[in-house]
Amino acid sequence: MRLINRNWGHVFLYLHIITLSWSAVARLGDWAPLPLVFLGLALISTLIGNFFEINFDKNVLLKVYKIDFVIIIAFFLLCLNVLYNPTPKGGNYILAYGVVFGLYLIYSALGISKINAEEILKYNYYAISFICLFVILEVVGKSALGFDIFEWIPRTKEATANFSIGYRRGYGLSTEPTQLANYFACFSPYAIWYRLNIKDKQIGVYSVFLIIAAFLTVSTALVVVILSATLVTLIITNQKLKTIKTIGIILIALMSFFLLLIYYLGIGDVLFDAFSKVSDKLSILNVTGTGNIRDVYGTSVNQRLQAINSGLSMITSYPFTGVGLGYLSSLGKDSSINWYIFLGAEAGIIILFLFVFWFIFHFISAILNYKQQENDIFLFAAISIYCGLAYFMFISTFQNLFLLTSILLYRVILNNLVDLKGH
Repeated sequence: MRLINRNWGHVFLYLHIITLSWSAVARLGDWAPLPLVFLGLALISTLIGNFFEINFDKNVLLKVYKIDFVIIIAFFLLCLNVLYNPTPKGGNYILAYGVVFGLYLIYSALGISKINAEEILKYNYYAISFICLFVILEVVGKSALGFDIFEWIPRTKEATANFSIGYRRGYGLSTEPTQLANYFACFSPYAIWYRLNIKDKQIGVYSVFLIIAAFLTVSTALVVVILSATLVTLIITNQKLKTIKTIGIILIALMSFFLLLIYYLGIGDVLFDAFSKVSDKLSILNVTGTGNIRDVYGTSVNQRLQAINSGLSMITSYPFTGVGLGYLSSLGKDSSINWYIFLGAEAGIIILFLFVFWFIFHFISAILNYKQQENDIFLFAAISIYCGLAYFMFISTFQNLFLLTSILLYRVILNNLVDLKGH
């Protein structure tokens, strides 16, 4: 791996990677979570560095991706849509989309040419490992020892969600357990690749470490995304039997471990209560003790279904123009709990198609590079991007930066193709 001269742009980018899930701590404001601040500082530092290099007659490499013009067109149409369908919150949404996508696209063009892929993946590995350890200590400390670590760490939002009485869900340093689960889904693949390529792998132990931390978020969406990502991996690799055997062995080992742990701690009732809550989210109907079926009215799943149905109705009624960006937010109503439905309903299917096309382009590109280069890093990049795409089925915002950062990492990997070797 080539050596590079570190500069402040690189340092701030590594801090962006390390703090990517830190949305609930050290915020400079509602619009300035720590990872977004570090990304902005990385871009500013890169611009200043390029300015001095130009003044000293040094070459500045500009990496232009033609596919990015799709996002530029989508944003331009989004601005026109806000003018055509004005809402009180439309300007806020335009500003948010412009800042986030603008930072990523400009930094991608100016800042990644000298980034060392293995080094940035190392920092991602450290970040994932730290958050896993933090979550385990957080949940065990509060649930078993009565020690609340968040009494010592100021948060913008209290970590109060429990999966059973007295047993907290894992927040890490994120705003919500679901957001933390989204982070795990997107960046654990890169961390696993890095672990596979270090001297003392112990990948089995590390995988259990990741699974336990992810399990403590008690996120139904994470279960769905992981299962679907496993299926996608089977399809991409064409090694179905081998992968199924490996997964089966891991599941049997984990099940045995959890059964022994449940027996030793005597927490069977607690876990059954948690399982009931998760199964309620996975099912639309409940069955009463008498066998009669009743609506789960007022439950989380029913509220989500109502929001989704409302969004689909708006898409049907206003397929090309939408009802206006920020329409539901302006009325104080819940969003569609699905980014695809949200953007389609409020901005129209043409704008939605352009954004989705840009995302899927990178997913397919990673698969094709994996097939052509036979380098495993592209497989893990494809799965990371897929998880980001899949999670948009369960959230209506993109500001957590996970999918965009995953694509940025993929571009860094492409730029380091000669130096970065998979095993």
